[in-house]
Amino acid sequence: MRTSAIFPGNNKPDRPSAGFTLLELMVALAVMGLAMALVAPSGMRMVASWQERDEVHSVLREIAAIPAKVRRDKAAVTLDSSTSAEKVHELIPLPAGWEMELDQPLKIHASGACEQTDATLTTPHQELRLRIQTPFCHPILL
Repeated sequence: MRTSAIFPGNNKPDRPSAGFTLLELMVALAVMGLAMALVAPSGMRMVASWQERDEVHSVLREIAAIPAKVRRDKAAVTLDSSTSAEKVHELIPLPAGWEMELDQPLKIHASGACEQTDATLTTPHQELRLRIQTPFCHPILL
């Protein structure tokens, strides 16, 4: 009959343990935290710039849709400094804190044809120059 004896100081397992030590996990977490601290600010700026770019394209689509709105109402529209803010916002809804300044009045005939003008679109982070082209109010960034 076989017996096994346990010798003091010889309690090592036959194979290496599977897994990581607490120290290894702590070092890995510290390295990942440092990497996130370096990358997160630029990542947040990148996401904010994507959101602003999307809002700019949305405003450009609204400008391009002006002729259809004017044709629907069957009334010519002139956007200038005397135009009420409500009328401007009805035709070109801008996000909060944004402004659009026209170099000369934007005239849209009842047929939907518009006269060319340049404008400045001011966002919280940038100023964009654009041209609203005749005859269909097609906006292009300059």
